[in-house]
Amino acid sequence: VKFYAWQLKWRTITRCFGRQDGQSFKSKLGGFRKVTKSVLDLVFIDAPHVIPESSNAGGSIVEPNAPGGRGWWFSSSQKSFNAQEHTDVCVGFNDSVKAVEKACCSLGPFDGILGFSQGAAMAALVLCLQSLGKSTTNFKFGVLIAGFKSRSTLHDVLYTDGLVKVPTLHIVGDTDAVIPKPQAMEIVPFFESPQVVCHPGGHFIPTGGSCKTDYLAFLREMLQVCGQCQFTENNEEPLE
Repeated sequence: VKFYAWQLKWRTITRCFGRQDGQSFKSKLGGFRKVTKSVLDLVFIDAPHVIPESSNAGGSIVEPNAPGGRGWWFSSSQKSFNAQEHTDVCVGFNDSVKAVEKACCSLGPFDGILGFSQGAAMAALVLCLQSLGKSTTNFKFGVLIAGFKSRSTLHDVLYTDGLVKVPTLHIVGDTDAVIPKPQAMEIVPFFESPQVVCHPGGHFIPTGGSCKTDYLAFLREMLQVCGQCQFTENNEEPLE
């Protein structure tokens, strides 16, 4: 599971949140990287926790386990994770927050944070901590793809309507069977100015059609927010 951040030509710290390591997530983001490479410098980091091979790889897991797969936290003491599991633990979460802060110090500065699946859920929690003054991060925007609200009671204190003031873009799949649309929408109220884009597909990172337009429109706006150079149409990278 990881995430990334970007600085426009921004650097964005990318988290592949959802049972992957940085390299596999980088491959998964190939289309997105091509669409946004003229404005985003994506930096990928690995989640600190290795998923045990014995962990259940069934459909209830956020994403199927893979050799070397990683996660941001576990929803049970047996080091497994289920996005739908109501729990009183979040094993490894504090270590992951420290890993994010360390990455920002050693690899940053970063302007934004982007995550997918559990990575997006982690990114949202980091933004909440930042808004509460409980994190050393200083992200100016976020992109959350197939994100969701943690079911851990230990995270409840971090969720408050309108808490996160930085702009965010939320990408939601209408037919996502891993993170169903109603669950993905639960996290939106915690952001003061969320932009929500729904696509007809499932649990993946869409890059075609209107989604590409929405990404670039949001990033143009963030260029202004971050005080970067003007972005022009000539810088766009079309998908092949």
